[in-house]
Amino acid sequence: MDTEVEALRARLLQRDRELDDCREAMERLRFEQTLEVERIRLHSQEVQLASQQQLEELVAKRTNRLSLEITRRKEAERALRWSLNEIQDLYDHAPCGYHTLDVQGGYLRVNQTELNWLGVSREDLLGTCFAELVVPEDREFYRAQEVILATQGEVSDVQLSIATRGGRRMTIRLSATVAASPAGQRVTRAMFIDVTARHQAEEELRQHSAIMDAVLEGTTDAVFVKDLEGRYLMINSAGARFLGRQPADILGRDDSELFSPDTAQAIREKDLLVMQSDIAQLYPEYATSTGFRRLYSAMKGPYRDPQGKVIGLIGIARLIAETPVE
Repeated sequence: MDTEVEALRARLLQRDRELDDCREAMERLRFEQTLEVERIRLHSQEVQLASQQQLEELVAKRTNRLSLEITRRKEAERALRWSLNEIQDLYDHAPCGYHTLDVQGGYLRVNQTELNWLGVSREDLLGTCFAELVVPEDREFYRAQEVILATQGEVSDVQLSIATRGGRRMTIRLSATVAASPAGQRVTRAMFIDVTARHQAEEELRQHSAIMDAVLEGTTDAVFVKDLEGRYLMINSAGARFLGRQPADILGRDDSELFSPDTAQAIREKDLLVMQSDIAQLYPEYATSTGFRRLYSAMKGPYRDPQGKVIGLIGIARLIAETPVE
């Protein structure tokens, strides 16, 4: 009986040891599982941390690129604004008038120079017709130019006069081309320069020339200009008649081709004395041509350039008497 009890006790002890071993194994397994879970968690954190760093680096790179792109775009926008302002300034303050007209000839756009010349504001001018500014005597001519513009697409260097708001008459030279607006509509782009002062100077010069021509052609005295070599630069009709020629036939010739040798030599000697003495002189002069020996009262003086240098001779000769050459 005792033996059985001992055997049972021994088996129970053995079972307890096996249970203890099993519990230890379970504890080790749970510990190892806990370690594995912790390793997995740490690895996951490391992976997440690495991913986050990569993401942050990527975000930083993209942010830098975006910042550079924004900076470049801002610089480009500033440059574009500057260019647009520069172009607008050049357009507005160019030394000529610029405007764009619609198909009816009404103002669509105009620069400040033209506004200043016309003496009007932009608001007052836009929508009005340029043709209304043209002075009445030039309107038919302007309408003819509009026809040429419509058929050929351009006109160039057209001179006409317009009236400003203050009533000033302004002479202009206008050039224009036909173009298309962004909406596809026909427009006219034109520019003009103010030639009022030049036109007035030319008109004054024409009047002065007309007066001089009237004086030169109205006198019965011979009036002429020679260069240093004695060649005629100018002679009036009265002087040419004494030589039996037209004025155009005398220009560029000297006295040796127009007078007898003795007369030509005598005239040349007196001319040289006048140019060398640098003062005007009055003296009688004999000349033989066209079968007559004539006595002239000759007034001759130096012909000077704008700097005062003597470059020839100016003369006036009045016929005193003439006798046929036998």
